[in-house]
Amino acid sequence: MNVLKDNRLFVDPAVIRMEASGNKWAAKADRELIEFVDFVLLCLQTPSMHTAGKRALSQFHEPRETRLGMAATGFDGAGASERIGDDIWSALLANPLCQVGVALLKRVEDIALFVGNVADDRISDLTSRIIIRTLVDYTQVQMRKHPKLKRNSIMHRLQVWDAASHSWGTAEFELPRVTRAGAPDSALILVPKRFVHIGLRMTRGRLLESRPDRSGPTGRDQKRWCGEG
Repeated sequence: MNVLKDNRLFVDPAVIRMEASGNKWAAKADRELIEFVDFVLLCLQTPSMHTAGKRALSQFHEPRETRLGMAATGFDGAGASERIGDDIWSALLANPLCQVGVALLKRVEDIALFVGNVADDRISDLTSRIIIRTLVDYTQVQMRKHPKLKRNSIMHRLQVWDAASHSWGTAEFELPRVTRAGAPDSALILVPKRFVHIGLRMTRGRLLESRPDRSGPTGRDQKRWCGEG
């Protein structure tokens, strides 16, 4: 893995969920993801909380410290902009299947089924940002196991999701330092190998390809279910 640029790998929330029963890091990350989606779902179903829900999806920034994603050069990609976040919220709010008592929106990866312009990198960005505290904890454990990582560390401020206040904030952490010629030093966040995949397991295209016509909605109804109608 090259720590000087983005690597075309993605943090997959579906993989984290599948690993949660036997991996303590996955279990912690999965709880963080569930709490976030439960809050967004509550906001979708509660008109007085619409502003808070929109803010939760539109104010997170790409976690460049993981060096994962789709930046063309370096690791300074645009990430999920406020416009993309607004688009995600608007698409979910417009879909009645996200607001019924037993909503189909249950996981972060489900967002890709309802929103047409959300690809692997956007879901990976959102997932990484929601679980950033778990990733920091994992990184700091590795720093204790491998003193070389800690020897050249840096204090770095990160955007974090506060599950208690249901809002984005910032906190400072000690992380490994990466140096590169002609650029300021930067922080590195390590990601458990089991969290990472070359593409998301759950995408709208893969769902439609794998669903037999007789087993569920077809044609126009199927497109509407996936946010296209």
